[in-house]
Amino acid sequence: MIVFYNKPLLRILALLAGITLAYVGYAYAVGMGEVLGRQGTLDALAVFGYVAASYLVLLVAEVADSHYVRAFGGISLMAGLATAWHFLSLDLMKMPMGRGGSIATVFWLGAVIGLIYLLIIVIRLVLDKMNLGRPVMGEMSRISQYEGDVEPPPYRERDAEPAIDKSVWDDPSMMPETISSDGDQAQAAAGIEPEPVSRIVGIGGAHSGEVFELAPGEYIIGRSESCDIKLTGDNQSSRSHAKISVDEDGLAEIEDLGSTNGTLIAGSRITTAKLTPGMSFVIGTTTFKVE
Repeated sequence: MIVFYNKPLLRILALLAGITLAYVGYAYAVGMGEVLGRQGTLDALAVFGYVAASYLVLLVAEVADSHYVRAFGGISLMAGLATAWHFLSLDLMKMPMGRGGSIATVFWLGAVIGLIYLLIIVIRLVLDKMNLGRPVMGEMSRISQYEGDVEPPPYRERDAEPAIDKSVWDDPSMMPETISSDGDQAQAAAGIEPEPVSRIVGIGGAHSGEVFELAPGEYIIGRSESCDIKLTGDNQSSRSHAKISVDEDGLAEIEDLGSTNGTLIAGSRITTAKLTPGMSFVIGTTTFKVE
């Protein structure tokens, strides 16, 4: 399954597709120029413009680092290749057999590479929607894994509109009936006093079992590679989803950064909230417990 979560592989495929299609475009324009002169070259460039435009979408997707844009780019590329082949197949008959055959071979090689790229993206998106994606692989900053005989808690799905879960506090009697968008006020009303925290632990979802240590400082949580706490395995999290701020006394606060799916505490979206040991919060499909 790791092949569907390998960004370097996607970029290699995009590069190979670009190289093969660049060769086809050049050879096609030169061949048509030899057969029909300047007008043949212009016609070839016009036909292959479909492919060039669709490949640009693919490049934009890699820069944006978005799998939805990658999927759109892959579909655009296949549509551009299909349109170009309609004209190119007729023009290749006008060229010498050796040249026309080599151009057709490289063209279809590029098409196969583009199709593989598209299939990887589509399968990854399907796996993400089914919550079957793998946890984050590789080196991550400020992260340690459970070791020894300690096993991470089992995955626990959350409802689309989760009910208030009193297990997010060690002492359910301190649990307020609701958590408003102003989590700080709700916690103060419930008599919850801030206490120092040291880490957050994934207890459910795509990053279950992962431990993120919290020293004094600020930690951006999200799907982007530039985040301090990377949730690259959780497609339901935003690129920059939330921020945890820890002061010198170890007191922590979480702030939602305008994420699409929100940051949830006790089933309700919050804007900011103090973090206290024993609490849990949800980002994307991942549930974290504060320790």
